[in-house]
Amino acid sequence: AKGLAFNHAKAPFNNYYFRWGCALSIDLTEVAMSIFSGVGRSNAMAIDAVQLIQDSYYIPMLDWLKDFTIEGTDYKPFDATYKDRMAEKLTAMGYSIPTDEAALTTMFGVGWWKYDPEMAKTLFEKAGLELKDGVWYFEGEPFKFTVTCCTESSGVQASRSGQSAVDQWKKFGFDCEVEYTQDQYSLYRLGQFDMITVWQCNGVTADLYNQIVQYDKMYGDVEIGTSAPLNGARWVNDEATEIIRKVAQIDGFSDEAHELYEQYLKIATGDMQYLGFFSGIKFVPYNSQYWTGFPNAEEPYDGPYWWW
Repeated sequence: AKGLAFNHAKAPFNNYYFRWGCALSIDLTEVAMSIFSGVGRSNAMAIDAVQLIQDSYYIPMLDWLKDFTIEGTDYKPFDATYKDRMAEKLTAMGYSIPTDEAALTTMFGVGWWKYDPEMAKTLFEKAGLELKDGVWYFEGEPFKFTVTCCTESSGVQASRSGQSAVDQWKKFGFDCEVEYTQDQYSLYRLGQFDMITVWQCNGVTADLYNQIVQYDKMYGDVEIGTSAPLNGARWVNDEATEIIRKVAQIDGFSDEAHELYEQYLKIATGDMQYLGFFSGIKFVPYNSQYWTGFPNAEEPYDGPYWWW
C-alpha cells in the first residue's frame, strides 16, 4: 500500500487521536489527482486493496467499516462515497467512467475516510494540540513536523503521496515540510522520522501472515536509534500480537485464520496504524508463450509482483 507510516514511538504521532486527525484532514480526491490524475483504488484498511484482498476482506468487511466509530466518540469516519465523488470529478473532466456500482468499486475501491476538517480539529485538540492565532502548538511550542519521502526515481507513487499529504496538511494549517531521501528504509528502521512514505501493509494472498508478522510487538519494542528491521514504525499492540502468534500455528487459508485476520484488520485499522492512500498502481506485462496461469484481472489469485 502507498501511504504514510507514523512513528508510534514519538509524540504526538503515537497518539490515537492525532493519527485520526491526520486522516480526516485529507481530501483523498485531491491527493488522487496529484498522484496519477485520479487513478487509484482507495486503501482504507491496514492491508493493500489489490483485487484479491478487496474480494476477500474489503467487501466482506464493508458493514464493519461503515459502523466503525473513533474510540471515545460516536463519530463514524468511513466514507463509502469516495468512488462516486471520483467518478463525478473525472466525468466532468471528460473521461469515460463506468456508472455501475461494481465497476466503480473495482476502479476506486469501497471507500476511504471522510474529509472533515472540523472533526480533525477536535481530534487534534484531544491529542493535546492547541490552535492559537492561527498557529498549532504542542506541549507549549509551535508544532512543526516532517514527512520523509523517497525520491520519485525510487518510487513515484510513494513520493507523490507524501508531497500530496503535506499539501493537504499545509492547507489545514500545519507547519510541515517534505524531506526527500534516497535512504528512507534506513531512517525507517532506526525510527528517525515523524511520518515516512515506506511501503507497508502490502497484500499478496488471502493468507496475510507474511504481511502482518512484522507487527508482532517483539519487533517494534525497540528504542529510537536502534535498528528495528521489521517494524520501524514501532507499532506495539498486544491484541494484534496475540492474533499474529495464533495464526502462525494454523493453516493460513483456513476459515479460522480468515476470522483471525479480520480481527487483526479491525484492530490495526481502528488504531490508524498506517495511513494508507492507494494500492500500488503499475502496468504489469506478462508473456504466455512458455508459461501460463499468471494472475490477472480475471483470475486475481495473487498479487502480480514478479518484478520483485
